[in-house]
Amino acid sequence: MKKIFLIFVLLFSLPSYAKWIKVGQSNNGDIFYFDIEKVKKHGEYIYIEYLSDLLKPDIDGYLSYKSYMQIDCNLYRYNTLRVSLYKESMGEKEGYTINSKNAEWRKSPPMTPIRLAIVAACGSKVTRK
Repeated sequence: MKKIFLIFVLLFSLPSYAKWIKVGQSNNGDIFYFDIEKVKKHGEYIYIEYLSDLLKPDIDGYLSYKSYMQIDCNLYRYNTLRVSLYKESMGEKEGYTINSKNAEWRKSPPMTPIRLAIVAACGSKVTRK
């Protein structure tokens, strides 16, 4: 019974960001993730959440950004629909959200964290249904 209790405690005490998959790191130590559990398909596009976790705060004091993106798997391009800025790492606590108006498609260069996130998301179970 003690073993079952210990497993239960360990499973439910994991950090809230355990669903994030690391897709890259910059030379200055910033780390990039995407949320594999929130990949959604709608029509010909998929939608993902992408997290930029900064080593040092940016000029405005933000340590992380969550971006909600529309993905075109055929052309490996993305459209950022919304960005939330956070003063804490891993998108924790309250954030400030900016909705993109008239956002434009951007190409994802090969071997970049965003391209790796797109390739992983496009290969996920959600997109193969």
